[in-house]
Amino acid sequence: MNSPICIVCEEPAKATFPIRPAVIRTRPDGSLCGQVGSETARLSAGRLVKFFQYLNYWVSFTKDQLIGYYLFQDWVPETMFDGLLFLREGFSSGEGEFFIYDLGGGLFAVSDAFIKTAALEIPRG
Repeated sequence: MNSPICIVCEEPAKATFPIRPAVIRTRPDGSLCGQVGSETARLSAGRLVKFFQYLNYWVSFTKDQLIGYYLFQDWVPETMFDGLLFLREGFSSGEGEFFIYDLGGGLFAVSDAFIKTAALEIPRG
């Protein structure tokens, strides 16, 4: 990766990242609209975007919080990270265009690269 990773963790009362979760389009199954990444990655990334749309912020989250949201939506939690790339202290695992940062202590966050890639299909006009 050529550019530094920028982790996006907003506080609920302070939305600072210019691309808001609500403007990113998803399909009825929760997958991202568009053609970036594999179908599996678009589904995992899109459902993570839906989680942030539900919260209305780009916040750090725990696996248990995301599992709870998946169960609320009647989705299979075991697939929630399929196709996503994890980064932690300079190490990565997985392949793909959608980056999740492991903050340690059970916390995760998305990167600006995740948001910008997910937002490639935002309607312009």
